[in-house]
Amino acid sequence: MEQLSLDIEWKRNPLTCPHVEYVMSDGHVYCNLRGGVFTNCQTSLAGEPPHCVYEPCDNSPETMARRRAWIEKHETESAE
Repeated sequence: MEQLSLDIEWKRNPLTCPHVEYVMSDGHVYCNLRGGVFTNCQTSLAGEPPHCVYEPCDNSPETMARRRAWIEKHETESAE
């Protein structure tokens, strides 16, 4: 008989998450939290630290402004 377990952890560190089965060479992660899917949870996007793809995204005006500034800065650096 199998036991039902509830996954109630809110903030999950993608670098130590027990749901990561393996990481592909391109950085994609095979996650078994929701039945086995590929995610990019260990990747930093727009300068933000990696976070679990199943956690809500912070789209506050301050965070979006910080992301836009990071993208603009790094676009000009890569163009040089």
